[in-house]
Amino acid sequence: MGNHITFAHCNFEEPDEFETKFCVNRIAEQSYAFKHYKLDSNEKDTTCMDIQQRVKCHEDISTNITHFEQRTYKPCAGLNGVQMPHAESLDIDIKAPALNSTELVKNKNEVVLAQEIFLQCPRCKVRSRQFKVKKGGANVCVVKLNTTKKRMACFC
Repeated sequence: MGNHITFAHCNFEEPDEFETKFCVNRIAEQSYAFKHYKLDSNEKDTTCMDIQQRVKCHEDISTNITHFEQRTYKPCAGLNGVQMPHAESLDIDIKAPALNSTELVKNKNEVVLAQEIFLQCPRCKVRSRQFKVKKGGANVCVVKLNTTKKRMACFC
C-alpha cells in the first residue's frame, strides 16, 4: 500500500441508513445517497477523521420502482438476447422503456424520475466467433459480447 493512509484502523460509530434526500429530484451524477461515519468518541489516532460514503441512487440503491429486470428491451441490441444485426451496436444513444404498461399503472399519481421510466441502452461489440449452445432442446447460434459503453444499470 505504500504511503497511502486508509481508515481501516479507525473506530467509527454505527452509521445511520443512507441519506437519500438527493435521490428524490435529481438525475445522473447529481443523484446520490450518502452515509456519514462519525469517529468514535474514544478514537485518539490523529490519522482518523469522520468520513462519508457516497453511492449512486439508481444503480447502487433503488429508491423507488425500477430494478431493471433481466428482460428483453427490444430497442437495445445485444442486451438480454436482443439480436444484433451488426458486429457493433449503433453509435447513437438509444433509450428504451424500463417499465411495461402494468408497472407504469401501478405508479399512477406517484412522482418518478425519467431515468426510472426509461433506460439508456448500452453499446455492445461482438468479441467471439459464432458457436452453438443448447437452449430448450434446440441448438442456437450465439456470440459473446463486450460492453463498450455502460449505460443505466445495463451491460451486454
